[in-house]
Amino acid sequence: MPHKALIAVLASLTVSSAWAAPALVTTTRGSVVLVRQGESTPAPAPPFILEDGASLTLGDEALVVVLFEGSATQLHGPREVGQDDLKTREAAPATRTSTLETLLTARTQTSRAGASRAGGTQMHLTRPVPGAQVVAIPYIAWRCDTCPTTQVSLYDLRNDVDVWTGEGTSLIAYDGPTLAPGAYLLALGDRDHAFTVVGAEDSQRLASLVEAASDASDELVGVGADIAARTSIVAAVYLQSGFPSEALYTIDQALIQHPDDPALQALRASFELRAGLQP
Repeated sequence: MPHKALIAVLASLTVSSAWAAPALVTTTRGSVVLVRQGESTPAPAPPFILEDGASLTLGDEALVVVLFEGSATQLHGPREVGQDDLKTREAAPATRTSTLETLLTARTQTSRAGASRAGGTQMHLTRPVPGAQVVAIPYIAWRCDTCPTTQVSLYDLRNDVDVWTGEGTSLIAYDGPTLAPGAYLLALGDRDHAFTVVGAEDSQRLASLVEAASDASDELVGVGADIAARTSIVAAVYLQSGFPSEALYTIDQALIQHPDDPALQALRASFELRAGLQP
């Protein structure tokens, strides 16, 4: 059974009527159709839970990566994908399976961009995701093709003090003090964005989930999965846990090593959409 603390951190999520052993689709490529209750629709942007009785139809050269029963599986089209297709020959360790399945019985939580107070400049914060909870912010990034050098400021709402100020054109590393748990306001140009830093207990629970996801991701190396497929496992667990910023930071780090990888670029675009960021 999962540790009681792990159950508690996920208890705030709404439990779905997914399979007893739920599946999380972490990436899709090519033509992938979701079949549910007799209706066929294009698969949504991943990650998403594959619900009870649903299946996927993969077209020629299509690909999906699915996290199921603690293991990651990569499947190629053309084919139909149902629950039986996701069973692995060798069972994942029980602790990993229980940890991930507790998470996957929950609906995905994503931050909605727009948890901010806007001014007149069309400047869009992308890292961290506005309104999201975070463990830490290694850097701050935004989109604005016509903006000059912009001042970025961080304000501690709980203690009513300024924390840090920097300048950049689209990205700046955060080199201020370690942020204590609590609510903060990030001022970017003439826009203010709120976010929350979680405490050590939540951070440790998340680390346990990510460790399990990393182990599952490593299994894909043996079947020739590329960096985007493997990265999608950890990023999807971050997003499913309610940490969209960490999901995007994870994909960003993979892109630093593989900047021209189109699959990673598509993965980032899909996860930004799920995080509520504007294209």
